[in-house]
Amino acid sequence: MWFLSACITAAPEGYDPVEETPDEVDTSVELEEDTGQPEVEDDPPDEDPPDDDPPDDDPPETHWVDEVGLYLNIGDSLAAGYDAGGEYGYAWLLDENRGFSSYTGHDLQTRSGAQVKHIADSGATSEEILDNLRDASLPSVEGEVVVTISAGGNDFNDEITTMVFAAYTEVAAAQVRANLAAMIDEVRGSYPSARIYVLNIQDPTGGTGTVPEGMDEGFCKFVDQWGAYIGPTVVENLGIMNAAIAEEAAVQGVELVDYHAAFLDHGLNTSDGWMSDDCAHPTDERHHQIRRLIWAGWTGDWY
Repeated sequence: MWFLSACITAAPEGYDPVEETPDEVDTSVELEEDTGQPEVEDDPPDEDPPDDDPPDDDPPETHWVDEVGLYLNIGDSLAAGYDAGGEYGYAWLLDENRGFSSYTGHDLQTRSGAQVKHIADSGATSEEILDNLRDASLPSVEGEVVVTISAGGNDFNDEITTMVFAAYTEVAAAQVRANLAAMIDEVRGSYPSARIYVLNIQDPTGGTGTVPEGMDEGFCKFVDQWGAYIGPTVVENLGIMNAAIAEEAAVQGVELVDYHAAFLDHGLNTSDGWMSDDCAHPTDERHHQIRRLIWAGWTGDWY
């Protein structure tokens, strides 16, 4: 965001303005010889022709966010705002800013007054998310439709074999791709011009495959016990899953929200880890970071 500043040059200290008078005029007149020829004036300078173009009365352009009639939040526990106290999940913050002053006025309720529908279920795999979408009653709407989808995390984390053995990861990744394609088809069946944004999967270890000793809540317990032995392999296989999500997003012509890259330098081994101590979900403040990431994808603006 660029800011303009006006510069005012102050008068030097001690400056005493006085009324200036013109230089003395020589009143003596030197008579010119009369040649008997009429005096010819110089040609006047050329002047620009008047501007006949009418004033530009076109209204300022609006951004598509100002025209959103519906926001669909589809997905798993991340989309459901799990571990984000109250309504501080990223989808709720995109709908209506809560408590983050830098985003005052930068939400859908302020910009367009859009209606919001959440189709999100904690623990859901991509197949279950697809079923939930198919079972949902989607509203008719005027204006733009924007959609976020968070899927694939539980497909990867639910089975140790999927995390540890690349062959199993490949199978799960292919299924996630097929389910994402089906979700996008479902959305486009109701809203052909919907703007769709798909999130990939974060790495709570920040690429190390390990967490600080003693973290034994939820998924962290598994990482604490086995990370030193299989952590690098799990990180590598997560890359297979995220590559599949990115490839399907590209094939479908939808936008990828690189949640993984945004959080990679803020794993639980850092001083400012952005994940809660279950190794699976962001805290309130970090849902705000996901909101910032998505909002920037929508508008190009960070606040």
